[in-house]
Amino acid sequence: MFAFGMAAGPLVGGLLLAHFWWGSAFLVAIPVVLLLWIGGPLLLPEYRAPERARLDLASVALSLAAILPLVYVVKQSAKSGWGLATTLALLLGIACAIAFVRRQRALANPLLDIGLFADRSFSVALGVLLVGLTGVGGALLLVTQYLQLVIGLPPVTAGLWMAPPALAMLVAGIGAPLVARRVRPGFVMAASLALSALGHGLLALLPVMPATQGLGWAVAGYSLIYLGLGTLAALGTDLVIGAAPAAHAGSASALSETVQELGVALGVAIFGSLTTVVYRSRIAEHLPRELPEQAARAVEEGLWTATSLAPSLPAGLLDEARHAFVAGLGVSSAVAAAGIAALAVVSAVALRRIAIPAPRALKPSRAAAPAASAAGCG
Repeated sequence: MFAFGMAAGPLVGGLLLAHFWWGSAFLVAIPVVLLLWIGGPLLLPEYRAPERARLDLASVALSLAAILPLVYVVKQSAKSGWGLATTLALLLGIACAIAFVRRQRALANPLLDIGLFADRSFSVALGVLLVGLTGVGGALLLVTQYLQLVIGLPPVTAGLWMAPPALAMLVAGIGAPLVARRVRPGFVMAASLALSALGHGLLALLPVMPATQGLGWAVAGYSLIYLGLGTLAALGTDLVIGAAPAAHAGSASALSETVQELGVALGVAIFGSLTTVVYRSRIAEHLPRELPEQAARAVEEGLWTATSLAPSLPAGLLDEARHAFVAGLGVSSAVAAAGIAALAVVSAVALRRIAIPAPRALKPSRAAAPAASAAGCG
């Protein structure tokens, strides 16, 4: 279902953008959330720990205060260079991160069990998820822009070309657990990450590929990246749980999900910023001196703003902007390819002894039992 949603999302979003304003793409989530909100308590079994601690809101605030300034530093330094604001944000993020760790160690029931990281296998498994999803987030941002802003595909057509990557993810999501029954999961993850690194490598070659072959190379590379995503989604959480003590399986699972979301967000920030740096360095060489200052700033801002000004730009400048963006995409993809390739080696070495834990049945909570019984009778 996860892969089906990933395949349907770009197509549905493209259809909405073709007929409505850009914000309509976000509204599609509302009926899904409402359905889950109403049907979840009735149909999904619930497990509640015997001793539940209250949510520590101070820890939540500190975690956000640690992450958000660091993301700001990455984005702002790429946009305007290093300055006082980025320095202060960096110091704030580091200070809040230190305060967060100290608070977790002092609490009897911490928001994040820092002790889990004492296990090397657990830390490596979590790191594989974080770095692997960082590459996926960067590719997701850049490939979708490439299809629409460089090749010029309309939203619906670009959404249709997202079907092969989603199919690759579906195949990996189904096949990886089957292969992991006979082969150590760490080796399965390493093989899929190697293929994902190859996908990033194909994207890195886009700057030297003929324009007529760009679409095929982009979809092929993105499909290999999604093949790795399918394996990460299928085996990643199980590897993290398998590396953690049984008593902390719930905390490990929650931490795994959080790290995956963080990885995608960091990928968008890091690789988007790196692409922007390369883009601006390249496009600055081709800006005509007679170009109005406001238009020059818009072109330097990014390819999407340059595209919006296409009718008023000098001949050939939009093409140069596209070349500059593809150059940035190539650099970012090359960095991602190197990182994911190294991650594949780490996965094969450090995760080779971790086995996927046997599934354990969860007992429904007392509050959920009557609802589950009523649903069964109905």
